[in-house]
Amino acid sequence: MYGPLPDRLRSFRREHPDVRVELREMTTAGQVAALRSGELDLGVVIPPLGDAGGLLTSLFDTDRLAIALPSGHDLALRDSVSVADLAPQPFVSWPRREGIGFHDQVTRLCMMAGFTPDVHQEAHGMHAVLSLVAVEAGVAIVPASMASIRSSEIAYRPIDSDAARFELLLCRRAGEPEPATARLEAALLR
Repeated sequence: MYGPLPDRLRSFRREHPDVRVELREMTTAGQVAALRSGELDLGVVIPPLGDAGGLLTSLFDTDRLAIALPSGHDLALRDSVSVADLAPQPFVSWPRREGIGFHDQVTRLCMMAGFTPDVHQEAHGMHAVLSLVAVEAGVAIVPASMASIRSSEIAYRPIDSDAARFELLLCRRAGEPEPATARLEAALLR
């Protein structure tokens, strides 16, 4: 529930109080599997999807990456932190198989800065990654739009690079969606 989703969802709920919307935090891989099985109607995913056969995508939003540091970390005292500053730090990340695009972009940023991230712990879901940063398990590179999450325990520093930008896609199964799904999709893509 970050980026444009909360406002668009709030507007949709006001316009369509009869439609029940259930939200789930899932990785891109989890959402693709749930969309294919019919468990989910819509997902917000980070490309690439691998095999996107049978799925339709639309640009939902763009975001950029930021560095997440435990608030007590030495680097958190600095106004500006570069990716290269993270080279000796233990990283918290999520498994590549759960979000290939995001994982590979983080790895690419680190390699452009001259190192491969030393992942000490993996977590499933960005809130879990941030929880581990908050308890000082390591540093992470996360979507900048999440900077309000646990902000008293985590210091966020933007990454000033075009390579830190990424897209989020709204995704659904191909074919004619249910009417409520079509209304929600239209509202989210406004």
